[in-house]
Parts: sequence; structure tokens; C-alpha cells
Amino acid sequence: MEWKSRFIATLSLLIVFAAFLICCIQNQKEYPKKMQVAFESCKVRSGPGTTFELVTRVDQGELVIVLGIAEDTECQTWYLLDKKTLPKDIEAEECYIRSDLLTNYDDDLE
Repeated sequence: MEWKSRFIATLSLLIVFAAFLICCIQNQKEYPKKMQVAFESCKVRSGPGTTFELVTRVDQGELVIVLGIAEDTECQTWYLLDKKTLPKDIEAEECYIRSDLLTNYDDDLE
């Protein structure tokens, strides 16, 4: 009977892991993606979370390229930005902005 419990637990773990991988692969297909800053003076940080160093600010209407997505320890979603699309040279290895501070950019509007 014990082997059946272990088998079910192992199978459940594999299913959860497979679902996680599928989700990650689907999310990566969406990037890179051009997005627009939705609010004035939004903070860009060196990592996905408010505990990371502030590296710059971006203003409403600025366009950025999102390279990926991450989650912080509080389950807040953050976007990894392409540093080349930021307004000044950044020394940080990576730059993140909270996902709710950006909106989709429609090229057809210009």
C-alpha cells in the first residue's frame, strides 16, 4: 500500500512540474514586447521587488521593450526590461518594473 501512495505523490509532483514548464514556455513566446508606461515617474529597479535598488525612473508615455516576466516574494508580477530602451545608461545587470505600471502598446495608433 505504501508504494501506491509514493507513486501517486510522485505522479502528482510530475504533473505540477509539467504544468509549470508549459506556463513558462507560453509566457516566453509573448516576449520581447513593446509596452508603454502608464503613469508618471515610475520606478525601475535592479530586481523583481521593492527591496531591490532603484536604478531609474520612466515617465508616462515612454516606450520600453519587455523581455520577460518574474514574480517577487509577495506574488507581485514584474517585467524584465531591455536596458537599451531606457532613457539613460544603467549600471544594473537587469531592470524591472511592476507590471501594473505598463500598458500594451499598439503600433497602429501612430
